[in-house]
Amino acid sequence: MTVTVTPRVHSNGTSALDLQEGYMRVHEVVEDAIRAMRQIAPHGRDYYVQPGDALHRAREEHRVRVDRLLELKADIETLAESVVKQEAQREASRALARAAPRRGMGV
Repeated sequence: MTVTVTPRVHSNGTSALDLQEGYMRVHEVVEDAIRAMRQIAPHGRDYYVQPGDALHRAREEHRVRVDRLLELKADIETLAESVVKQEAQREASRALARAAPRRGMGV
């Protein structure tokens, strides 16, 4: 899946920190799932008693499952990066506002 919509960080919404932490937790869980799936990849000893190309089919199905997890991981990374970029832009805007000369201050 391709991420086409990301959360907008603003003062009335979920904080950038909460979003980042949430995405990091999901990212860690998905990475754990990917490692676990790779550890239980189909092995010939579990399929040779079945007729035909059972092992080949099992490996292909397993690959597809792992690929889905990898896609989910990439989506979560995209969402997290979006939040990080938005927060950096917000911080830069705040810094510019603080540094700008104030009108009407007799300077």
